[in-house]
Amino acid sequence: MKKIFIILLVVFTFSSKIYAESTTCPAEEGYTIIECFDNQETGTSYTTVGGASTATVIETTPASSDNKALLIALTNNNQKVSFNISLPCENSLASYDKLIFKIYVTEQYKQVRCWIDNTKIAQSSNLTLNTWVPVEFSLTSLDAELKSKTSFTLDFGFESDLNNGKSFYIDDIKLQQESSYKPCPIADPEKDATLSSLSITPGTLTPEFKSTITSYTVNVANEVEYITIEAEAAQAEASVSGTGMKPLDIGENPFTVKVVAPDETTTQEYTILVTRADENVSCDTEFDFENDATTYNGSNVKDIAIFDNSITTGNSSAKALKFTVTNYNAVIKLPVKEGKLSDNYIKIEFDVAASATQYGKSIVFGASTDGNTFSSENKNVKSFTGDDQTIYNDKWRTLSIEISDLGTSVKDKTGTLWFGLGVNDNADTYYFDNIKLIAKDGTCPKTYRWTPADESAPTGWEVETNWTPNGVPGSLDKVIIPPSASYPSLPENTQVSSIVFQPGAEIANQHYLTGNYKAYVQYDFGSEDTRDRWHMLSIPLSETFVGDFTFGGYPRTFFLPFGENGWKASNTFSNDKELTAGDAFLFWVEDATYSAEAEKGLGKKNGILEIPFFESDFTKGSGVHPNHEFNSSQSIFYNYKKEDDEYVNSEQSVTADRTADAYKLAGETVSVPLVFAHDDSYNSDFALVGNPFMSTIDFTALATLNTTQIKNNYQVWTRKDNAFGFAGYHPEGEWGLSSEATTTKYIAPLQAFFVEKSIDYKDGNLEFNISVSATGEGTLRNSVNTNNKLEITASNETASVLAFIAQRPGGQTIVGNADARKMLNGVSDLPEVYTLKPTANGSIAVLGANIIPAGEVSVPVGLFTSHTGAMNLTFKGMDSYENTTITLIDNAIDNKEIDLTGLSSYRYDFNFEPAMAGNEILPVEDRFAVRFAPSTPTGVHTPSVSVSVYSKNQAIHIVSDASNLIKQIQIYNAQGILVYTGDQVNTSSYTVDYPANTGVCIVKVITRQGIKNVKLIK
Repeated sequence: MKKIFIILLVVFTFSSKIYAESTTCPAEEGYTIIECFDNQETGTSYTTVGGASTATVIETTPASSDNKALLIALTNNNQKVSFNISLPCENSLASYDKLIFKIYVTEQYKQVRCWIDNTKIAQSSNLTLNTWVPVEFSLTSLDAELKSKTSFTLDFGFESDLNNGKSFYIDDIKLQQESSYKPCPIADPEKDATLSSLSITPGTLTPEFKSTITSYTVNVANEVEYITIEAEAAQAEASVSGTGMKPLDIGENPFTVKVVAPDETTTQEYTILVTRADENVSCDTEFDFENDATTYNGSNVKDIAIFDNSITTGNSSAKALKFTVTNYNAVIKLPVKEGKLSDNYIKIEFDVAASATQYGKSIVFGASTDGNTFSSENKNVKSFTGDDQTIYNDKWRTLSIEISDLGTSVKDKTGTLWFGLGVNDNADTYYFDNIKLIAKDGTCPKTYRWTPADESAPTGWEVETNWTPNGVPGSLDKVIIPPSASYPSLPENTQVSSIVFQPGAEIANQHYLTGNYKAYVQYDFGSEDTRDRWHMLSIPLSETFVGDFTFGGYPRTFFLPFGENGWKASNTFSNDKELTAGDAFLFWVEDATYSAEAEKGLGKKNGILEIPFFESDFTKGSGVHPNHEFNSSQSIFYNYKKEDDEYVNSEQSVTADRTADAYKLAGETVSVPLVFAHDDSYNSDFALVGNPFMSTIDFTALATLNTTQIKNNYQVWTRKDNAFGFAGYHPEGEWGLSSEATTTKYIAPLQAFFVEKSIDYKDGNLEFNISVSATGEGTLRNSVNTNNKLEITASNETASVLAFIAQRPGGQTIVGNADARKMLNGVSDLPEVYTLKPTANGSIAVLGANIIPAGEVSVPVGLFTSHTGAMNLTFKGMDSYENTTITLIDNAIDNKEIDLTGLSSYRYDFNFEPAMAGNEILPVEDRFAVRFAPSTPTGVHTPSVSVSVYSKNQAIHIVSDASNLIKQIQIYNAQGILVYTGDQVNTSSYTVDYPANTGVCIVKVITRQGIKNVKLIK
């Protein structure tokens, strides 16, 4: 860690010499060093007052001090050593909390004292002979005049009757800086790598932040799972790293905030050690009365009250329970949890004192189901005899009783248990504190956190070293699963009390989890990057409600389901709409209404949404879900409205019935209804489904399991920088919005995704089986075969989008199950790129993954974007094609054909102008095409291979290739009447405006190589 050395303007008097700078004592964070003496020459003299005493720097003779110290030799009383001080950087004494120094005495002096400008400010007599003693004098009680001083004399000495030749030693004099202390400015701001502010939420830095202090500690409760670190550099041009939201493990969590000065060379690190409390608290039942507002009662007693403890001898704390006995068998009743004493506890311990010394008296200990006075059959009287068991006057002592020593009627009593403490004397006052029932081993639930020592090792649930603390979770225990490269795999019949999945966590074999467990799943919206964007989410629990994703306006959220009519408006889904495992939806968290400072809403939990939540967040108007209240087994979700810039609940509400399914994960199999939405523009059918498991699933295995239902491709909504769009997976590669994290065949927990209807589909559900899970297999996927695969990327200043064409056995000239249709985002700057292919009914399909047959094929390439200006198309993979010539055709330029054959990569730059129909932007689908042709002779060419005809956007498109130019086009209506003729076309691509409402037409294409007739249904 880099330390900051502050120049201190401290003035000392040495043998009448005045120095206007400090010695070279090491800087100490949070202190202004007055003198350490280590860097002074031996024999250097300091000024003394009040007589013929001397003050001289010596090599330290008291062995416990460091290096050198100042020896003050006295000849009489009232002699002092004196320092003239000028405080640094215009600070006054008001900028300091304490004066601190070390002292070593060899005689029993009365008091060491300190003066500022001859005014005595403090004295201390707690000195031990022949050892260095630290002394602290508070400066907070100085009067206003002294506090205002920036220069003064500081004297140390004694007021004692001393014989000649007495002496003492002094060392390490310093002032502790108060929060108002003004650090000295850095001489060169370019080298300033300090912070002007540092804070964490929730939590408090210790010590209080100062720019010169670089190490801090923070303690937080166990329930704090995340903190947010905020920091600001002293110089605007400096950079700060290490801030933001941070997850916390139980125990110590070190964090570093690094500052790089404007010179980009000087650095400074501030460390924060955050300690999160362990949830494994004792299961002992304790009464310490410190923060207790309970009204206790009893029998044969009076004046029962919690009092400020004035008994200083013994183990009691600041407060205790006090009562006065009025008769024999006085009893104080304190409630204990349900169950037998003998089942849960081994002994009782307590601290006791009395107003008079009691010898051989007894303590009453018993149990009662009604809370009344203990009778003979439900109590034991424990007598404490002998001096070791005496209850002393005004003196605390600790006594104990073994539960095994109690009678059966007491230790095996069931129901609500009480125990009483009393004595058999009248009129005496008794005090009790720190009453504790010590729990048996094995009866206290623990919290286990998955922390595999080797993340590459097998994911053994039953390996003790994979858990913190070491061990294997049992049926009473809570389990926390954080995100990890190695996930636990459950053995059969695993039982726990509860299991919490933190964001990014997963397990294998969740169907082996049995018993009355509770599962909790967390979604993370804490980062600003996760808000103001759509998330495709799924439900992994057997019972959830839409209202579980609402926060009463803190922040506002939008819930968007998908069905046969596409996206539904969010107000069509009520908060009492039930969701089950595998249900999928789009979810939006509004950043403008998100608040980490509000006392309610999602920001209260640092953006972590945990479901189910209702048992711990059930009070209307507060908590994470302020629009919710819970009553028995019902959740009531209130509508909210805005009043005076605040969101408040209205009287309108809906009720959802809760069952045990709210805590249960999906079973071994899940059947999700397939509701396909049809897109007329692109002749496509897609359904939104969700991963129902808390494990990664293998989409290829899922598609194989449902081969007659869906194609082997899926799409998800994603983002790259500031661009949003769809990214797709296909066994031959990915397509859509390019990103560093490419799509793979593995789909994470909580992820929803679009599937495409199989051509063979009739009706039915999508079947999930736990066998398709692939926990720990989420590695990046490469194409099955990179040969004969052409990647086309369209790029502009906004983003890059990918499509591909692969020549494979089984590829078709019309759309088949091997192809993948593309979902297009609404028109935007995003440069959507795709290929076009006819369907069986003569319409055209938009493809992201186009699987073609061998032979000569021309594939139109479409672009859909509002972008105007410079763009480029990049082609890759031509060098992996076998015996194939590949040609790029740009129909916007006469006879523009570019041979791509054999190239590994080619970038084609061009200017783009969107097609318009009034104010509507249309796709451009007749400009670019890619022609594939055998590089060896194949015989006579046929029109069915070299010409494609399709209709799209009020037009008919004809695409051929340069070796088979189109000569003439004729279009006939259903009655056989010639309605259009195009002569002397002489191009490889041609478009005819043709209204969509004209019904059936016949397109006759005359090329150099022959004639092709195509029937189109408009």
